[in-house]
Amino acid sequence: MESSQKSKIFILLYGKMKYLLKSSDFTYDTSSKKYVLVLAEKLRTNRALTLRNVAFQLRSDMTSPHCLLLCSNLAELSSKTVYSTASSHRFDDVIGLLYESNPGRFVLRQPIKIHIENKDVNRLEFWLRTEDGTLMAAEMGGAIPGEAPAVGIDDVKDIAGLRLFLSHEVNQNSAYETKNTVGDNVRYLINEVSGENYLFSGYQDFQIATWGQHKGVQSDASWNYQIDSTSPNALSTSDYTVVWGCKTCAQTNSAVDKFFNFGFCRVRFKYGLIRVLGHPSNDFVDIPNITLQPARDYIISLKQLADDDGDGVHQYVVVAIDLSDYSEQTGTVDAWSSGGNNPQGAFAWYFSDASQHFLSTSGILGPFMVVEGTNAASETKCINFLKSVYSAGVPQEASGSSSTFVIDVDV
Repeated sequence: MESSQKSKIFILLYGKMKYLLKSSDFTYDTSSKKYVLVLAEKLRTNRALTLRNVAFQLRSDMTSPHCLLLCSNLAELSSKTVYSTASSHRFDDVIGLLYESNPGRFVLRQPIKIHIENKDVNRLEFWLRTEDGTLMAAEMGGAIPGEAPAVGIDDVKDIAGLRLFLSHEVNQNSAYETKNTVGDNVRYLINEVSGENYLFSGYQDFQIATWGQHKGVQSDASWNYQIDSTSPNALSTSDYTVVWGCKTCAQTNSAVDKFFNFGFCRVRFKYGLIRVLGHPSNDFVDIPNITLQPARDYIISLKQLADDDGDGVHQYVVVAIDLSDYSEQTGTVDAWSSGGNNPQGAFAWYFSDASQHFLSTSGILGPFMVVEGTNAASETKCINFLKSVYSAGVPQEASGSSSTFVIDVDV
């Protein structure tokens, strides 16, 4: 088997191979209710395969039965009936009975021998039935979208210190008409913060694109970018928070995407990494511990922390949330320390620039927010707004831990 399958530890013992199978190595198929592992190399059996020990932990928010019927594709390969139940509850896929030893925890009481003689096994599948034979959904825990009340546009507008908010609901075309339907052309990205005069003007048209259940903008035009040169474009604090949604371009391994340049804060995507101007090089450096996948939707939060010790060195704290599973990656790096890293200065603000195509013509800029200060509640509200519009509700973690199992096998 390939090296990534490290948890299937095998030891040569009295002429047999011993395997430890873990649920984390399997993929759970929600439609078939099966745990599936495709083997990189076929498993050759000579006489029999024995399940020595089985420990199964049911997800804690599920109702726990007294016992479970363990099923597998190994039963179909066996030359003898492995395990059968009486009367109408007879199933050919059952290989053993698991008993509840503690609440939600099931074990195998005696080893089970499965007669598979001189056959190659190229995949392993396990699933569960209840006592009456019903297939049991025992999926792993995960994000459940749309449960909590939505955070709306007005909630974001109430954030203290909000300076820039692009929801993509009020963007305008070249005739200054509001356009917010997917497929519409827009030339101007309109800031929705009252009293702020930020206005991003495109070099060519952008298109309203689908981002989750909300909207973003994209462009397949050459050398397209957005610029706001309204003076002074300055913040009143040295610490700030930038939160945005995006879809990465289709080829992050070969593209350098100048995502935005606000003078004091410059962000690029390169080879699947987030890059910022860093200290002490005053050149672009990678945010550690964060890797972006191509053509994937993300929420990204970047905070520049205040220079508490007065040495002129700030820190960037970046969080990337993968919207395919709501997993989070976090990285911290010292920020650019030269005089240019001054949010109070006058800068033109850009999305992309004239030297390249916007997000390699395949990425999407979702809603975008800039907030003065690094208040945790404000950051959370921005993130929850993006989760809300992306999935029609703030995703919540599953109320129970994941279902897991470990199986000790002799071959």
